Amino acid sequence: MLNAFAIIALLAASIGIVNTLFMAVQERTREVGLMKALGLSSARVFSLFSVEAVVIGLLGSALGVVGAVVVGKISAAALDGTILADMPGLTIIAFEPTTIATVILGIMAIAFLAGTLPALRAAKQDPIASLRCGLTQGTTELALRAYADGVRPNTVEHIEVTMTPYAHRLVGHPFTPDENPRVAAQFNASHCVAGAILHGASRLEHFRPDTISGTEMLDLIGRVVVRADPKLDEQGPGATRLTIHTTSDDVLEYGIDTPPGFPGNPLTPDDHENRLRDCLSAAPRLGVSAHTDQLVESLRKLDELDDITTLIKHLTA
Repeated sequence: MLNAFAIIALLAASIGIVNTLFMAVQERTREVGLMKALGLSSARVFSLFSVEAVVIGLLGSALGVVGAVVVGKISAAALDGTILADMPGLTIIAFEPTTIATVILGIMAIAFLAGTLPALRAAKQDPIASLRCGLTQGTTELALRAYADGVRPNTVEHIEVTMTPYAHRLVGHPFTPDENPRVAAQFNASHCVAGAILHGASRLEHFRPDTISGTEMLDLIGRVVVRADPKLDEQGPGATRLTIHTTSDDVLEYGIDTPPGFPGNPLTPDDHENRLRDCLSAAPRLGVSAHTDQLVESLRKLDELDDITTLIKHLTA
């Protein structure tokens, strides 16, 4: 009977560990993506979460053992004054070191097994998909294509954006400027679509607070609807479809499975340079933006530089 209760307790603990680690993976999606983008292998990510599971098991079992010993000692002292104390050879409550060690090791093993599934999930995460900013690349690219085809805010009746459920959960919510409007806009599909069609480009200057909440921008955002389609999961995390209904009753359809910058569709050297220039032009320190050309030229000849501090001088001028 006692063994049955012990098994039930271990199963409950296993479920708790799985739930805890699943939540940890979900809450640290961007952290995992950043680690993988910086070169951390899937095996290292798996090891990270597996060790975390083992540590949870170790701490839980250690606290449980300490609590059991304390309660056991108190109970033994209380029962020692009863009729049980007169029974020869009877130990009311005993704690054997080998038994305690076996319990701790057993729980750590169960914790490791319980943490395997969450750890595998974390290890398989795509670094681009994990970093939310990548999930608006597809919508922005399609909106820029529409702009190149002549689509303008005054020709738009309404716009439909279709994304994977994962992308929709992260960037498909209605746009609401919060305490950090720039971040809210950059990580919102509706705003990125509207901004690309309004400006014909997507640069950091378009994410200033006064630009983000402009009348034209909010009006166009109000005509954008974002939906999730599980079928797009087969195409990849960044798969996106864009349908534009125009005021002349035309329907324009665009689609992309692998947005720029995703594995399989790398940015060109010119793309990298343009994005670097955009970042430097938005630098709050004028000295940095003033040295853009020198910095870009130094990066082009990075292999030929004898002293890397040349780059630092351009960045700290």
